Amino acid sequence: MTGPVFNGRSTLVFKDVPDGEYAIAVIHDENGIGKMDTNLLGIPREGVGVSNNVRGHFGSPGYDDSKFRLTMEPLNLNITIRYYYNTLPHVSKIPINCEGNTMTLDM
Repeated sequence: MTGPVFNGRSTLVFKDVPDGEYAIAVIHDENGIGKMDTNLLGIPREGVGVSNNVRGHFGSPGYDDSKFRLTMEPLNLNITIRYYYNTLPHVSKIPINCEGNTMTLDM
């Protein structure tokens, strides 16, 4: 899912999300081509982050390490976006707010 960017910010809202286990992966598609750019070894050239801020070892992190439980109780998470190969900040944070069956990512 992608969202429009206004003044350098984007908000994604997921409504009517049923209770359950979820994992979120975020890619900062800096050049807008709709996919993650990588080097020859598969290391991301754009910002990437996963729920629970886990890092993969020789690949993407697994679902079990990235998952969180969504219930009707409020939940606040942060995803750390890591940049490995560019001039943007090395790390930035994306707050995720879950309330009822609505999940909001404010980037």
